[in-house]
Amino acid sequence: MEPTPEFKSILPESLVPVTEIDLAALSEIYDETDIYLSIYMKSASRAELDVSHSFVASRFKAMEKSLPADLREAFRSSISLVEEAIGSLPWKGERSRVIFACGPLSFLHLYRLGLEVEPLVVLDTSPFLLPLARLRDDYEDYGLLLLDSQESCLFTIRSHILQEEGHSSIDLMNKHKKGGWSQMRFNRLRKGAIKSFLGTVAEDVLGLEHLQNMRGLVIAGPGDAKS
Repeated sequence: MEPTPEFKSILPESLVPVTEIDLAALSEIYDETDIYLSIYMKSASRAELDVSHSFVASRFKAMEKSLPADLREAFRSSISLVEEAIGSLPWKGERSRVIFACGPLSFLHLYRLGLEVEPLVVLDTSPFLLPLARLRDDYEDYGLLLLDSQESCLFTIRSHILQEEGHSSIDLMNKHKKGGWSQMRFNRLRKGAIKSFLGTVAEDVLGLEHLQNMRGLVIAGPGDAKS
């Protein structure tokens, strides 16, 4: 079936984890003729982009020669549609990009990834999704919590993309001053503040819904804080 109007143009403004690409919706797109162009290319640097551009251009040339005359115009319109997506400069952290296009339907998806893909150009009746499906199996999402008794930072790591999700801290007196509280009371209050802080961190982590769908949570920090 044809893509819905809202699904015809997907051009994210940041690197995309493979788990965010809607493979289910893409797999439903289909046509009776070979009009969907799929491009997998490396793009970590200008030099790598130049090599990828040459590879893609050579594949385009070979494909056009092998196509029947009635499909060449549609193929050329798809090539025109992807020119900017292929030639644009790499973003910070980008290692590859995946492009799906169909000129006659003005269908264009561009995904910049923090993962490396094997170069590939396919013209078929639907977007070619097998490399993305394999990447999804290989790179599951997980969380990372850096924690001590005074500060915590929560990150998600998705397809080699590190993103900070939250940060919290408390002010603690680390030394007991002469006069005022007794040492015992000082230690008791300090331990109570740390326990309360760690409890709040645990509640915040459990409250993040998208963490529930991840492979797991890695906790790093001093042993007494983690336990």
